Amino acid sequence: MNELIAKLFKNKTLDQMLAKRYGFVCHGDEFVVCKNIDDEFVLEFVWKDCASCKVIEIASGEPYALVFVPSSQGSFVGKLKEKCCQLLEDICKNCFKQKVFSSSLANKVIEYISTKYGDKLEFLWEKFEDSAIWRRSDNKKWYALLTKVPKKYLAGNESRKEKIEALVLRVGDGDAAKLIDQKTFFEAYHMNKKNWVSVVLESDISADKVFELVDRSFLAAKKK
Repeated sequence: MNELIAKLFKNKTLDQMLAKRYGFVCHGDEFVVCKNIDDEFVLEFVWKDCASCKVIEIASGEPYALVFVPSSQGSFVGKLKEKCCQLLEDICKNCFKQKVFSSSLANKVIEYISTKYGDKLEFLWEKFEDSAIWRRSDNKKWYALLTKVPKKYLAGNESRKEKIEALVLRVGDGDAAKLIDQKTFFEAYHMNKKNWVSVVLESDISADKVFELVDRSFLAAKKK
């Protein structure tokens, strides 16, 4: 059970508005929701920077710890575990959103695209959980890739193992070279280097400039 919780809520953040609609109650810096598992047990789920939960027996008000013991067996405990898993998946689906990117500008871009175009980040690759794309809803063409790029692929310094957040955008036929300055704009990461460019978000570029480039990329992906 603990492994499931860790996997479900990895890189997730609570959407407070959705959580309150779902039934979460705020207690200081904690958000808590209780969901009936059946007539005898309740799942108490707590979010405070990370997820935790316990199963409580209604009659006694005491925690029922066997659910969290990997070696516990039997049809009764098995069914209880199954119902808990279903509830946890439901909570995750309805109250949480993916949080991979930490820079202020990355999150402004996510909000901008969601508000203006109604598009959400799509995490397509389980192996590359720090990369996601946006695509147009009409023709399904990608117009942006948000990713964490190893610095060595941008600056050419093989000793730089740390990653930096970048937005990879369409810029039109052959226009990428005109933008590249090796400071904010670099060759496209994993995309066509003539028509795409990498924009480092942890730089001095303004949000308005990035939004302008996003709009340009969105139009470039328009079906011809």
